[in-house]
Amino acid sequence: MKSKELKLPEGWKWVKLGGEACEINPNYKLQAGKVYKFVPMEAVSEELYKVKFYTRVKWNGSGVKFALGDILLARITPSAENGKTAIIDFLNKHEYGFGSTEFIVFSPKDADSFFIYYIIKWDKVRSRLISQMTGTSGRQRIPNYAPNRIKIPLPPLPGQQKIAEILETVDNAIEKTEKIIEKYKRIKQGLMQELLTKGIDENWQIRSEKTHKFKDSPLGRIPEEWEVVRLGEVANVKGGKRLPKGDDFVTFKTPFPYIRLIDIKDMSIDLQAVKYIQEKTWKKIRKYTISKDDIMLSIAGNVGLIALIPEELDGANLTENAAKITNINKFIDRKFLAYCLTFYKTQQQIETFMGIVAQPKLALFRIKQIKVPLPPLPEQQRIAKILSQIDEVIEKEENYKRKLESLKRGLMEDLLTGKVRVNKLLEEV
Repeated sequence: MKSKELKLPEGWKWVKLGGEACEINPNYKLQAGKVYKFVPMEAVSEELYKVKFYTRVKWNGSGVKFALGDILLARITPSAENGKTAIIDFLNKHEYGFGSTEFIVFSPKDADSFFIYYIIKWDKVRSRLISQMTGTSGRQRIPNYAPNRIKIPLPPLPGQQKIAEILETVDNAIEKTEKIIEKYKRIKQGLMQELLTKGIDENWQIRSEKTHKFKDSPLGRIPEEWEVVRLGEVANVKGGKRLPKGDDFVTFKTPFPYIRLIDIKDMSIDLQAVKYIQEKTWKKIRKYTISKDDIMLSIAGNVGLIALIPEELDGANLTENAAKITNINKFIDRKFLAYCLTFYKTQQQIETFMGIVAQPKLALFRIKQIKVPLPPLPEQQRIAKILSQIDEVIEKEENYKRKLESLKRGLMEDLLTGKVRVNKLLEEV
């Protein structure tokens, strides 16, 4: 980022991120053999500024050193691209610690730690850092000198603090929303354990062996009214198709969507991620489609992912790395079956099948052997309704989180460049 790209507000100045705004990898004095707080790479998040945890390790002369208020940036792929960054807030004043050699440490000089954190997280700065990576394609690193080549806009300290405070407020809202999402996901897992093993009677009460009759089955104890069936007895299983050699996706939307494994998100398909193909490509693979009445199951890579197909993708082409569960028996609720396939007892069967032969794909004939519980249809529908309600709450919170993240991106662009002054923003609130 160069100063000629943007005229700064009065009182702001362009400074080098490394050397002027921050000291890079400061040489604090640590004593050999003494125990210090240590931060490994996995302790730093892509989203939150806090270090998730630290350990205590003897200093042996290796690792980057840090003090209270310093910022850690992951410099190695893929952590650097994902934006792993954190502020050291768990030390006392004049206390030191150290971390993985794969971090770069930014020690603010006359700058606010949170402001520098957000500057480093800003996509304009991070992309500049990443563009300077060196090394092989598999293990590239941001060199320690890279921050010295990047200029950043720096307002007076009070302005830095106000900008950081606004962005931190949004971050706190994102963190709170994430905790709500995790809470409901835990509730869902607990409900699945109860509903898919004990069921729910016509009075919407979860059964127990004290009040209802149970029996032994290949899936363990289940209500007496239930059956256990193989998937192939109640549905057909068919595969997808890879793109023909020489054909590729297009950069614009066409009437021919193509669903990949990477598009699966929380038992559904991320419509924003779906790729599209040309009609000439579609004609070659048009037999390998999936409908809104089918269930998608990943059979390669991350095996066992499940997705229900939204109406917008009815008739989309399907990747060769997935199977479709189609022609589902009319006595089985599709959503209930999808929840059964995500349940840990089904996933354990899939893991067993994958372990029988060291194959990269789950064979279609093995999918047909998967055992699932089969309650009466009205009970299936009750179970699916309860779990769907939880999913709706999770989806609502995830949409809210995405809005907050979009708000944060916009605020960073406006505030960190001075396009919108903090005082003006506060007046509008």
